[in-house]
Amino acid sequence: MELLLKLDYQTVAPCLNLILPDKEFTTLLVALALDTLAQIHLIQGNYEATRECLERARDSYGAYGRQASQWYDWSVRVLLARLALRRGALLEAVALADETVEAGAPTFDALQATLIAAE
Repeated sequence: MELLLKLDYQTVAPCLNLILPDKEFTTLLVALALDTLAQIHLIQGNYEATRECLERARDSYGAYGRQASQWYDWSVRVLLARLALRRGALLEAVALADETVEAGAPTFDALQATLIAAE
């Protein structure tokens, strides 16, 4: 599991590029892996590792394209709000949830953010 924490484009790309020559697609795969790992860490209560993986995943998605980074940013905001709630940082959780709704997040993400703020 610790090896997965070191997952980023620089370390994985050479291996993936052998089978997937499209750099953008490789970047997307790295972001997806980091996102999944962040959610596993959140479930396990590894909050610092969760935050690190989310930030790195957000950076990777940002490199993938503007539209992808916008919808993914809403998803990351919801996960960061949930992370703050689990850490007991209630004001941060509410602020992140409110930012998500105010940023014009789609209904599903806005609903999740509202539920987190209410919790």
